[in-house]
Amino acid sequence: MLSAKLKKFSGSYIIAFLLIVSAFTACRNSADTAKVANPSQDTSQPNVLIILTDDQGWGDVGVHGNPHLQTPAMDKLAIDGVQIDDFYVSSVCAPTRASLMTGRYHLRTGVQWVTRGLERMNTEEVTLAELFAYNNYQTALFGKWHNGAMAPYDPLSQGFQEFFGFAAGHWDTYFDAPLQYGNQMVQTKGFLPDVLTDSTITFIERQTAKAEPFFAYVAYNTPHSPFQVPEQFYKRFKRMNIPEKDKAIYAMIENLDFNIERITKSLEQNGALDNTLIIFMGDNGPNGVRYNAGLKGVKASVNEGGLKVPSFWHWPNKWQEGKKLNGWATHIDVFPTLVSLLDLTKPANSKAIDGSSIATLLNSDSQPISDKIHFSHHSQTVDLQPLPGSVRAGNFRAVGYENEAWELYNLAQDPNQNDNIAAQNKALTDSLSAAYMAWFKEVSANLPDERWTPLDANPAVQVEIPAHEAYPANGTKYAGGYGWAGDWVSGFDSKEAAIRFPVSNQEYATYTVQFDYSLASVDPNSIPAVQISYSQEGSKTTRVGSLSLMEKNAEIIENPDRIARGEAPQRAWLRSEKTAINLPKGNGYVIIQTVAEDGLKELEIKTLILKKN
Repeated sequence: MLSAKLKKFSGSYIIAFLLIVSAFTACRNSADTAKVANPSQDTSQPNVLIILTDDQGWGDVGVHGNPHLQTPAMDKLAIDGVQIDDFYVSSVCAPTRASLMTGRYHLRTGVQWVTRGLERMNTEEVTLAELFAYNNYQTALFGKWHNGAMAPYDPLSQGFQEFFGFAAGHWDTYFDAPLQYGNQMVQTKGFLPDVLTDSTITFIERQTAKAEPFFAYVAYNTPHSPFQVPEQFYKRFKRMNIPEKDKAIYAMIENLDFNIERITKSLEQNGALDNTLIIFMGDNGPNGVRYNAGLKGVKASVNEGGLKVPSFWHWPNKWQEGKKLNGWATHIDVFPTLVSLLDLTKPANSKAIDGSSIATLLNSDSQPISDKIHFSHHSQTVDLQPLPGSVRAGNFRAVGYENEAWELYNLAQDPNQNDNIAAQNKALTDSLSAAYMAWFKEVSANLPDERWTPLDANPAVQVEIPAHEAYPANGTKYAGGYGWAGDWVSGFDSKEAAIRFPVSNQEYATYTVQFDYSLASVDPNSIPAVQISYSQEGSKTTRVGSLSLMEKNAEIIENPDRIARGEAPQRAWLRSEKTAINLPKGNGYVIIQTVAEDGLKELEIKTLILKKN
């Protein structure tokens, strides 16, 4: 077994083990996908509800010893269900969501980071939604998607029959927010997690009345910033002697707990609680330093504190109450575990799964697989680099950073990673680091160089490309500095300054074009207009249209942030007039730049909107 070999520091064993597991997994998945007949509907099938919170760390629940929080609903899921004390996800949002949905390492799925289109999941991936739909479940997503904002990457293209929420990394406001319902934007009233819960409950009531099984993915947006929360939850923390940011975050978590209790009560009142498997989990470590049981690292770290999250599995009358899983598990294990627990049939086009089922551990007191290995990678920028990364192998974690020596920790003896034992265990450290580099090379081999936005995947729906999925050029820049969701591009200080939108067209077509912008003031000698050009690889840039602009400042909309946000604020953008442009088949860049020789210094561009004629 690997655990014994680890003590002897055998590097060759780990690499050989990886090869064996890879071959076994491929064979196992080949056998699984041989069952291709679409199963007949079986209304006795259990419902499945996955609740995913955003930036809630391992220590952000009462049952894990947080001295400030009261989370009775979350705690009840743990106490009445199975707790997985060592449950690992990715270091940031989009990678975790891709792995959870597919059972595969996020880099295999095409997901690298959280913005610039690097959060898009390949359309060929088979998601949990597609798996459950194939098994005649009604599928619905309420909340944050973050794996592609438009077809064919959006939730409706990836197996969800219903979608109510938002597809970006975060939302500008959590009060009275406009949300996407299907393919339409609708205005909502109230606090966003409350609104999502209302819709989840309506869905539960409808499905239970119809006696049809459902898969509901409730992906809450909190406690991710902006830090907004109703006063009724915030007031309890006002007088606490803790940082102001923590007060807001803890209030947001207690609001989540309130809404989780609403969902479980709805299941109970509709007679569905005993027949519903609930999986509760976070998507990465905490968004800042606060109570986390001493774990090393926070969100965006590949140490324990950035990867380890609460995970409670609740299925009444199925498992011993208060049980703790004998072993550790990860987000890529959820897909194969659900297949095994519910005896689901996988679609014929399913891909090989990287995770392994923990159904046996949930159903019995079996011993965990001591040879279990899991790899974690974090992209720090849009440029893909192999490090930072880490490996959990048995009870050990090896951690690597660019241009630094790898570290090694024995988590059984040192769960908070205080004692780096790499120097004393060089053979083991070298073998784990080599295994990691080989893994990274394999899973990143097919990542695309560019993320082209399809314009005609769904011609009935206009395509809105936000500025954070475009590229500043020749002096322009992201106003917020990083190009997170909600950001815009400014700095049109010359005629050459531009913003470039990568697009893909299946055939030559005409599009109606407009964009959201702000133009606070214009020099009397300047021309308030922009030209639209198109550039395709191997050909020169061609002007395809132009638009005159009105002078108007996109005012910042006041929102009740408890502390200053790091993301871009919500603004009342002006939508331009329309013009028509012709675009050829293939990949290229739609380019917007000013007509004025000296540019338009007050011009800011938020979104490009295209509708196929």
